[in-house]
Amino acid sequence: MNAAEAYAWGVLSEITDPGAPCLERALEIAAEMAVHPPLAASAAKQVTTASTDAPRESALLLEQLGYAALNGAF
Repeated sequence: MNAAEAYAWGVLSEITDPGAPCLERALEIAAEMAVHPPLAASAAKQVTTASTDAPRESALLLEQLGYAALNGAF
């Protein structure tokens, strides 16, 4: 899967232009993520890891369940 395909599938939230300072953008995103509760970051990492080899529908369900659990839906 190339970057354009990953973006189209929703795996990526953005693509930097060739030659753009992508490390700076990655650090900006990391700073935004760092203000969130550690449990939310941990859940996001676990869902990402578990979804790697899962079918797309299963991966999306894992994401939804993680979100619901963190927001007290259970």
